[in-house]
Amino acid sequence: MLRRRRLSLLALCVALYGASGCRHGAVGADGQEADAPWLGNALGVTDGVASPWTALEVSDNTVVYWGGRIDLGGSGLPRRITSQGLDLLSRPVAFDIRANGAAPAFTDSELRPEEVTDAAVTLVGSSAAPGLTLDCRTRVEFDGMMRLDVKVTAREATRLDGLTLEVPLRAEAAELFRRFYIYDFDTMQVDREDLARAGGSTAAGWSIPFTPYVWIGVPEAGLEWFCESDQAWRPWGIPDALTLTHAADEVMLAARMITQPLPLRAGETWEATFGLSPTPSRPRIADWRSYRWGGRLDGPPVEVDSATHKVFAVFWIGEPGGLALACPGMPWPADPTAYAAARADLAKDNILYIPYGSLFKIDTSIPEWQRFGEEWSGGRKLGGWTARDRTTAQTSSVDVAAPSYRDFIVHTYSEMIRQHDIDGLYFDFGAPGLNPINPGRPEGRLAEQGIYYTPLFALRELYKRLYVAGETQKPGFLTIIHGMLPAMCASFVDANVQGEGLQGRFNTSGLEAGPAERLMADKRWYEADYIGALPLEWYVAELARDVAEFPVLIPQITKQNRTYYRDHPDEVTAYTRNLLAVAALCDIHAIWLTNADNGTLRAYSQAKAKFAPLGDDCAFHPFWRSPVRLEPQAPGLYATLYTRPDRALLILSNLSDAPAAVTAALGLDGLGVTPAAGAASDAMTGASVPLSPEGSVSITVPAKDFAVVLVN
Repeated sequence: MLRRRRLSLLALCVALYGASGCRHGAVGADGQEADAPWLGNALGVTDGVASPWTALEVSDNTVVYWGGRIDLGGSGLPRRITSQGLDLLSRPVAFDIRANGAAPAFTDSELRPEEVTDAAVTLVGSSAAPGLTLDCRTRVEFDGMMRLDVKVTAREATRLDGLTLEVPLRAEAAELFRRFYIYDFDTMQVDREDLARAGGSTAAGWSIPFTPYVWIGVPEAGLEWFCESDQAWRPWGIPDALTLTHAADEVMLAARMITQPLPLRAGETWEATFGLSPTPSRPRIADWRSYRWGGRLDGPPVEVDSATHKVFAVFWIGEPGGLALACPGMPWPADPTAYAAARADLAKDNILYIPYGSLFKIDTSIPEWQRFGEEWSGGRKLGGWTARDRTTAQTSSVDVAAPSYRDFIVHTYSEMIRQHDIDGLYFDFGAPGLNPINPGRPEGRLAEQGIYYTPLFALRELYKRLYVAGETQKPGFLTIIHGMLPAMCASFVDANVQGEGLQGRFNTSGLEAGPAERLMADKRWYEADYIGALPLEWYVAELARDVAEFPVLIPQITKQNRTYYRDHPDEVTAYTRNLLAVAALCDIHAIWLTNADNGTLRAYSQAKAKFAPLGDDCAFHPFWRSPVRLEPQAPGLYATLYTRPDRALLILSNLSDAPAAVTAALGLDGLGVTPAAGAASDAMTGASVPLSPEGSVSITVPAKDFAVVLVN
């Protein structure tokens, strides 16, 4: 048994610094640190286990974390990983190494502990073959995140012909995949074909260039591989750097790190760092299904009962009254006095106040930029923010690898909690995508050489600090980001705003360029057909997999082609129902009231509210393992079910091109549900729905549409 050194939680969360606001941190003539009192702060820094995670348990080569266990081999590589009771690996993770024209046989040594605490365990393994040594330093943190630092040393002159990391998963635990794809936050553009290939079923397999993270699993559990950079790969930029292959009982993810001969002199090394994160990496926040996006003050209200729901609203520079922000991308109120009164009014209505913020994009007019701009700059000039009476044209991408930028961000939000009692933070540009190209920083110089780099470990540290600082100062502090985060960062995020990239899928190619007014009125150019655009497996991998954060959906129906859809409101309603036919199956509850038929979105939210609260006594039965039996069993018909001891809520979606008269046998007896009144109704319209004594409902669902049936 390994002995553990116990460490205390160092959540240093309230610093008595100066007032925040646009003049915050002004630089003095002497340029001393006194003008940046946040520099080097320890807000949110912890060497302990944050809530709700539990202390690691370590015995021999096994590490038990809150969601499962990790068994390491003598090499330091995982030989078994479980999450939520599901065995993920079919056999141990391994390196396939070729040297001097052969495949040398490696012999593992004993794993040795380097550090063991409640929050992190570092174990070092080693393997030896004739002329070569493979060392692996594996660090496991309390959320199950594994960082692996690997080193191959030549004990004599050797030619490495190939080196591939193999991550073999059990087929039944690897039905879906989701990988990073490049989304331009600034122009809101994405490669429509790459988007379609970035998620879905693993059945067909694929080969792709280097990408920083790939998740494989089932909605309830999975495993994510991640890597900041292909700097160690030889060569860079190959089209099949990562491959996924599917056999009868195994899905293999392979990272082909060395594919051209690499000569090593005696004593010379090759080194690489990558990681593995089992998912979920933390339990979702309590009652997450009760959260609703309330819009901005000038947007439409959600119109749900705040006694059974938690309504949050994001406000930014263009807000009327006291909730307007002084600087785009920063949370500082424009008028602190007026803000206090407006903030109090929100509190009376139980609305959580969250100021708009931006992480990877910054307004370069703020004073802090004058001093730290060279250090913070990601090297990209970006478009400005526009809101009502203000346009900001001076913006830049940011390199979050800069420690002082992380200090500044954590201090800024800690001060906003202390001074202005904000309920959470929202980061637009909150995920990788704007990789640093600033030649004045080491990360930017990698880009000049054609090397991919994105600061995953720095981003994890920042989100962890923000999470700890927020929870310590204000328990329940809500962290919401926009962007596709890897699991190793998502551990410290409560909600993730998703769906904006789909506009790139709806925007078809092939039409001649022309005046924006004509294109914006041409349905052929942009059609928000959620059902027809992508397979259902894509949406499950995108929206329904349990990583850590809960999903918030942004509709994209009228995001483009506004002129056309303004004149065709019936089509907006039809496409909104088309969207909900998919989203409702995938357990989506919080939807931004924008770019869609808001009346239909409200009706959907109110229908769910009739079943509220969807709390701990509510069981979720998703369509991929639903007890509901449908007749006819036709392609395109799916049922998701929620149950409580006295009632049930059925989501019935018809993704086909024809209406369907459906009978759904709910199987309530087997679920322990005994409806009190034995009645069923359409929860969106109130119309009665036939319910048999055996617990079957009968309803006709239009093509590309859905129904919400309440059995009570």
